[in-house]
Amino acid sequence: MSGFVVCKKCGTRIKSGRGHCLRCFEPLPDPDLPVRPPLSVSLGLSRNQEMLVGGGTAIAIALLATVIWRTWPVSADDQAQPAAVSMTSAAPRASSAQASAPGAQTAASGETASGQPSGVAAAASDPALEAARADYEQKLTASPKDAALWNQLGDVLERMGRVDEAAVRFERAVGLAPREPEYRLNLARAAQALSQWDRAIDQYREVVRLRPRDAQTLGALGLTLQKKGDDQAAIGEFQTAHRLDPSSPLAALGLATSLEKLGRVDEAEQAFKDYLQITPTPADADRVRGRLAVLARARSQRNPQVK
Repeated sequence: MSGFVVCKKCGTRIKSGRGHCLRCFEPLPDPDLPVRPPLSVSLGLSRNQEMLVGGGTAIAIALLATVIWRTWPVSADDQAQPAAVSMTSAAPRASSAQASAPGAQTAASGETASGQPSGVAAAASDPALEAARADYEQKLTASPKDAALWNQLGDVLERMGRVDEAAVRFERAVGLAPREPEYRLNLARAAQALSQWDRAIDQYREVVRLRPRDAQTLGALGLTLQKKGDDQAAIGEFQTAHRLDPSSPLAALGLATSLEKLGRVDEAEQAFKDYLQITPTPADADRVRGRLAVLARARSQRNPQVK
């Protein structure tokens, strides 16, 4: 038996034979048991080699922690919405219809004359939108199958004027959640802005299949058919929309416009009059009254005996 042992906790040298350290009362090791050498000594590592192994282990642990943090699933409650960006609604964007000539269209999709969503010139350079785009793209690297994130990214790109890129994101959202009408409506609007009429029509028809009594979507479908040049099909959609919602200006004016283009003047006049009963804006009402006057003169020229 050796004469002294060293306390592992406080390092005090104590005479062998005692069970506990006199300073910290830590149990003392048995001096007759062999002391296990450090791992580095067992492996025959030098001091430099020991430092290299320790450093490599620390780097590996740090890399592993980074990978775990980046790939950890993001909870739906933690998906922050950029404060400066508001998401699109589930229904098509619609405004007061306008009629100044045969084939006049309503601003149902919120577009400017250039075919781009209103406010694009200012939004394209908006730093808040750029930050939102980067934020959603980063989230999608961790959650590539999150349909809501794809839809939100598409909305931001649309507001930035990058409609073709937005359509790709909306289509991805539709593929992941085909029964969500909002994603299809967003894709339909983007397709309209790109003059991709068939693509927009397909999406509107799918929304109508999911929500058959949605008068607003039926009106948007009729408008898209009208823009494509298929007024006969547009009339059917406008009529259904008008039956579901007689107060819809989009349905009444769209119906009147397509009827006039097909030469069904009497029916077109009645549809224009129905539109005037829906309390349009004064400017729109004046344009429609002007159109009615033109139709009345044309009818009197065809039938001079009719007063």
